[in-house]
Amino acid sequence: MDIIPLVSKNKNFINGYEEGKFLVNSREYYGSIIIFPEKVIELKESDINNKEHFQSFVTEEIEILLIGTGETRNIPNSSVKFYLMEQKGLSFEFMRTDAACRTHNVLVSEDRFVVTYLKHV
Repeated sequence: MDIIPLVSKNKNFINGYEEGKFLVNSREYYGSIIIFPEKVIELKESDINNKEHFQSFVTEEIEILLIGTGETRNIPNSSVKFYLMEQKGLSFEFMRTDAACRTHNVLVSEDRFVVTYLKHV
């Protein structure tokens, strides 16, 4: 049985990352990014402790929001957590960036509506 996931070519799959750079569908992105199923947004600023930052991209369609916080798992301040908890139907998880990349790929292969916020490492 082949266990390598089949991913639609129009979905964003994370191929890898290194310090300051992410590779999504073989395209390089520098700095922090937000990966939607069919687009990638490059961020000029990355502040996971500011709920207004999340308000700019969190929508009702998002099923799961993964937040890669860098080399260590960092939990933001309570205003961000409360804002995300208020979003009906939204599951979210703060994790190390490497874990967020792996989890993103698994969920994309299951055709889930996942959005992944990756803080550069």
